[in-house]
Amino acid sequence: MFYKSIFQGYLQFHNERSYGKVLDMFRYKIETIYKTDILIKDEEYFHEDQLTFLVPRIVVQASKKNWRNTVSLIKYLSQFAVSGAVGAWMIESGKILQYAMIEPQGDKVAVQAYLKGKKLSDQVGSEKEALDALNAAIDKYDKHAQAYERRGYINYRLGNIEDAVYDFSKSIKLDVSNANAYCGRAKIYIETNKLKDAVQDLKLASAKSIALQPIYWTATRMRAETYYKLKQLDKAAFDLKLFTNRKFAPDNVNFKWKKFALFLYSKVLVELEEYGLALEALKKIEKLEGDQVNIPEEDYFAILGIAKKLAGKKGYIADLKTAINLGSSRAQTFLEEIS
Repeated sequence: MFYKSIFQGYLQFHNERSYGKVLDMFRYKIETIYKTDILIKDEEYFHEDQLTFLVPRIVVQASKKNWRNTVSLIKYLSQFAVSGAVGAWMIESGKILQYAMIEPQGDKVAVQAYLKGKKLSDQVGSEKEALDALNAAIDKYDKHAQAYERRGYINYRLGNIEDAVYDFSKSIKLDVSNANAYCGRAKIYIETNKLKDAVQDLKLASAKSIALQPIYWTATRMRAETYYKLKQLDKAAFDLKLFTNRKFAPDNVNFKWKKFALFLYSKVLVELEEYGLALEALKKIEKLEGDQVNIPEEDYFAILGIAKKLAGKKGYIADLKTAINLGSSRAQTFLEEIS
């Protein structure tokens, strides 16, 4: 039986010696072990001028054995690499059956320092230690795109905005497919009101990732917010419809943003005079379970009341009065206008 399989990413090698050794081992394993029972068997993925093993997005039908053999080979090659990552997915009817994110795991100083910094960067309160580890990785290998990207997020959290922009930009220069770096820089562009620059980065983040990755949907949501700020409502509505229709598992970072996205979608739809669709989006909020990013309660009842009134539905006065009691000036103004 065959399944849709996707591979994407690259491995970077420190010097010609490491690169040559990997290429020799690749040839040996293909000839003596895997032969034709593997998905990546051509030397076209090796680039001597850049010292990389580069896998552009490959989408193929493959057996489980093909997929496992290919993942096993890439894992073997990764032990000689100093940076990079290769993602592998096996899918059936949109469901992920198997997944692997392959990164260098060897004993090289740059590799171990990066892995330490990466782990610490996920721990609030460990920013200083994470920064030290990532600095050590970059000092040892100054082309480590992932280390720059992680350091960018740490610098952002520490308020070192110029350093963060430098790190994200450096990461992108070294790895134009780093979706996380595009999103990181876009976040800063949004906060500094460089909205058009943010949109371009978020478009690239989506183009460089796939819909199976959380970062793809993070970029979609952020782009929708930015379009809304730019008053490009049709584009905002398009991205929000995609995001709000997507099902996220509770452990997916996008799960907690569903309520926020539905509320923003309802606001956009009201401005587009799609009042019935706005009410449908608001109803979905009521059915959400689990931890969600909060939205201002007064704004929720204000939009609910406004959408009901403009859609010709009953009960809008009670919603508007609830919003007013919670401090909504928008609901107060709207109620005065219709009175």
